[in-house]
Amino acid sequence: MNRFRPQPISKKYMIKERRMGLWTNYNWQPRTRWYPAGWKTNHVSIGRRFGQLHYLACHSPAPIQKKWRAAYQRFCSQHIPSRASMRYLAAFTYDSRL
Repeated sequence: MNRFRPQPISKKYMIKERRMGLWTNYNWQPRTRWYPAGWKTNHVSIGRRFGQLHYLACHSPAPIQKKWRAAYQRFCSQHIPSRASMRYLAAFTYDSRL
């Protein structure tokens, strides 16, 4: 399923793409979500929650960061082991961009 999100793409770029035979509509974006191979439903949902909390606690405006910092720290202490390898953390946090 796709959703409509208007994009500010220049006409020059679109003409160039169409000359090469690429007739995609950039205003419709797919809703498919990427996650690492081997993740089950539980991993996907935990990764998605981590992404939301990480954004709210670290990348949002200051008042919102204050509100969500404690929840983010609680989540990390429960679901992320303290001695996790970098490979594990990279796979776990990669889903946060979704």
